[in-house]
Amino acid sequence: MQKTIAPSFSTGMPIAKAGIDLAVHDVIGKLTKRSVPQLWGRTRFAASAELDGQRARHEGSRADGPRRPAARLPSLQHQSRARSKFDLELCRYVKKTVPNTFLWLDANGYYDVATALHLAPKFADIGADVWEQPIGPNRLTGLRELKKQGALPIIFDEGVVSSVELVEFIKLGLLTGSQ
Repeated sequence: MQKTIAPSFSTGMPIAKAGIDLAVHDVIGKLTKRSVPQLWGRTRFAASAELDGQRARHEGSRADGPRRPAARLPSLQHQSRARSKFDLELCRYVKKTVPNTFLWLDANGYYDVATALHLAPKFADIGADVWEQPIGPNRLTGLRELKKQGALPIIFDEGVVSSVELVEFIKLGLLTGSQ
C-alpha cells in the first residue's frame, strides 16, 4: 500500500489507507467470527482514550484524586476574525459553566495563520489548555510562528500520517506534542 498510496501531507491518502486496512480487518473478523477490537487484542475501542491520554500527560499521573473534567471542542473552524467570535464565546461559556475543565480545542487545520495567531492568546486567556491542529499541516512557517508565539501548547493529528512526518515536525520545532 505504501507504494500505491504514497505518504503525503494530505489526510486523504492516509484515510484511504485506513479505510482499506479496516475493511480487510473486517473481512478477516467475519471469516474468523471475531470483532475488529478482538483481532487487535482489545475488548472494545474507547472513544475518549486520546483525550484521557493527553489530559494525563498534561497534568501528570495523579493517584491522589479524580482528574479534572474535560471538554473537547472539535471543529472550531471559522476563517474570519468576525466569525471566530463564536469560538471565543463558546470557550468562555464552557470555562464559566465548568471552570476547572481541561479545555482542548480542535480546529482540524481550518484557521488561516493570521487568524490563529490572533486567537491563540485569546483562547489562552480564557483558559484553554491545548490547541490541536490550528492550521493546515503543510503551513510549516505558520506552525513555527504559532509555536514561537507560545500562547498554547500545539498538537497535531492531520499532518502526522507516519512517524516520518512526526520526526520532521519535532526536528523543525513546530509542535508541542502529537496525539
